[in-house]
Amino acid sequence: MDSQKGFVRTFTVEEANRLLPFLEAALHKIAGLKMRMKQLDRDMETLYEIWGEELLQEANIDNKLYRQSMEKKQAAALSIKAEIGAISSHGCIVKDLDKGLVDFYYDRSGELVFLCWKRGETGISHWHPLSSGSVSRRPLEELAVKG
Repeated sequence: MDSQKGFVRTFTVEEANRLLPFLEAALHKIAGLKMRMKQLDRDMETLYEIWGEELLQEANIDNKLYRQSMEKKQAAALSIKAEIGAISSHGCIVKDLDKGLVDFYYDRSGELVFLCWKRGETGISHWHPLSSGSVSRRPLEELAVKG
């Protein structure tokens, strides 16, 4: 099942497709955490606009709220890091969180390439060389044709 090329885990298209529900859920969770962090940033900025440097003084009535927001933001960042770690532990490579791009190493008759998936796609339908990014995605049908 799990084939290896050196220390890199390679995937078949079927193996990569089986991970898509997990990836979809993890990326959905990350997107929610990122939205939460942006909201907390806005809240903290608003408090700072109201109070200025005075907000940072412990005696300020909104200092506790500001510190709690900062702690929530740090917790969300740690959760994002953990989700990325969970994805990486399967041998996948997160390329772009905002676009939901994930790559999988694939052995193309001795040449390593990436199978490329984007959040929302129903299956692996593209690939690209290791040396180029997702902008050079090619249809999966071309994978068998070298040249």
